[in-house]
Amino acid sequence: MMRYLKADLWRLSKRIPRIITIILINIILAVVIIKGSQGDSWNSVFFMDKLLKGFSMVIMGYGIVEFISVFSDDFRAKTMQVAIGAGTKRRHVILTKWTDCMVLLAGDMLFTCIVGLLTGAMTGVHVNGEQIMDLVINFLGNLIQSGGYYSLVMILVFHMQSVMIPLLVYMFLSIGLLNSVISSLFYIDAIQKFHLESFTLTNAGQSFISRLIVGSLDFKSLIVMLVYIAIGYVVSSLLFKKKELEF
Repeated sequence: MMRYLKADLWRLSKRIPRIITIILINIILAVVIIKGSQGDSWNSVFFMDKLLKGFSMVIMGYGIVEFISVFSDDFRAKTMQVAIGAGTKRRHVILTKWTDCMVLLAGDMLFTCIVGLLTGAMTGVHVNGEQIMDLVINFLGNLIQSGGYYSLVMILVFHMQSVMIPLLVYMFLSIGLLNSVISSLFYIDAIQKFHLESFTLTNAGQSFISRLIVGSLDFKSLIVMLVYIAIGYVVSSLLFKKKELEF
């Protein structure tokens, strides 16, 4: 499995369209920060507010970019079937693909943190340790939350053996559309008393980040996100195990 994972990451990390897209996203972020610095109220608080808001938007874009990068070539070139034919277990293929997405996304997010902080420094902003910690917490919370999104969407990926519909579902998850629809159902009188809205993946991620920023670890939200990751992996494994592949 490790050889398969290393080969996959090496191949994906060199994809030119992916690299160009990531660079363009960071150029846009840097331009937004520089334009924001032209106001009289520009300081570290204003800068961090702009960076964290931009960071959340950028992560949505990265999630889509890496999802396409990891799965589009596989279904087009059938490299997944080749790996399985060579003896890689199907559950290892699923775990490898999820790990691909997570490693690439983490690298993208780290790159954006560096670009954002360097751009802020160029505009004369000096951030303190507490503000850096807020950025780290957002990094961690959004990464775990995205891991849940990836895991759930992979159920569709490995069952349908296609990318388009799972990609749309991932987009609806990451922008919060599905969360809004599901959360609204929890406010029906018969259901509201159970307070189930805290058990959606998006709400759990937001609660985890906001509580950790004020110095309190929200174990329930963390467990909820990890359970979503586990459910996605188990269901994907069960469905993919029975799936006939075309070679």
